Amino acid sequence: MKTTCINLNLLTILDAVLTEQNVTHAAQKINLSQPRVSNALKELRDIFGDELLIRNRHGQMNLTTKGRELQKETKDIINRIETLFEANQPFKPSVTALNLNIAMSDYISVAFLPFLTSYLKKFAPNITLSIFNIEYVTNKNRNKIYDSIDFVLGSEALLKSNDEFYSEFLFEDEIVCAANTSHSIFRHPKVTNELFNSFPHIFITPYDIASRDYRDDFLRMSENAEVEMPNDNGSEDSLKISNTGNTTMPVSRIMIACNMLANSDMICIAPKRILNPVYEYFNLNMKSFPFFQSKIRFYQYWKKNTGDTQHLKWLRETIMQLANEL
Repeated sequence: MKTTCINLNLLTILDAVLTEQNVTHAAQKINLSQPRVSNALKELRDIFGDELLIRNRHGQMNLTTKGRELQKETKDIINRIETLFEANQPFKPSVTALNLNIAMSDYISVAFLPFLTSYLKKFAPNITLSIFNIEYVTNKNRNKIYDSIDFVLGSEALLKSNDEFYSEFLFEDEIVCAANTSHSIFRHPKVTNELFNSFPHIFITPYDIASRDYRDDFLRMSENAEVEMPNDNGSEDSLKISNTGNTTMPVSRIMIACNMLANSDMICIAPKRILNPVYEYFNLNMKSFPFFQSKIRFYQYWKKNTGDTQHLKWLRETIMQLANEL
């Protein structure tokens, strides 16, 4: 069918319906009336010879097989059209009004997001952010929100095996240990492996889904690490961090973890920047990890089929600039 025979405005409506999977929400997204979108959906069903969107036995709307096939293809076409028209229109962040969807971990929201929002307020006041949980970009939790995500900020392990994304290193953070200020571990001039392993441990994980990988990596190091640590006489002792069964509690919410530390004899192992804004409020103390230097790396990720648009290039460069200033 030739394009002269098709109302190309239907492409925008098709994308909204397939993304939202709800006629009312689709109409709101593209600022059209619900009857107009409903009529357009009827026309699209005739064109493709398929219902595209059907109601299941629970009353929820789901895409048909054809609808799922068209979802990504439609998004790709719209992105290419936007890129075509943007090529000759310079992007001006100071006056541009748009919303960007970013998925990030709790860690990023504490350690990095305040810097990004402060920058936008000053240099791009009409650009807003919608922040989504990191789970929306994992294969296990892919749904309609996944398709609307513009950017992802998370740790190295998050999307390393996802070939739909490009990645770029941003910064790394030191792993530290923390406990309440009255904890007996801080009264010892020397922290031995026996002392360290005598207390229950928790991890503040940089993201929910991969917390098991983070914990297991540490345990593998703990079980095998023969490390040299200066003693009080200036010589070195060989220490082995043992897995006593205490290191078994990953916690993904910073406020929950800090409250647990403040009211127990637990020791926390976490990236330093996530503790910086809150450790004094919870009356905690933190020190460099006593047995070995360990750091965790964080990246920005963007989809290969959307990364060429001017506003996403600008966002990527802005995030990198801010990361370099940390």
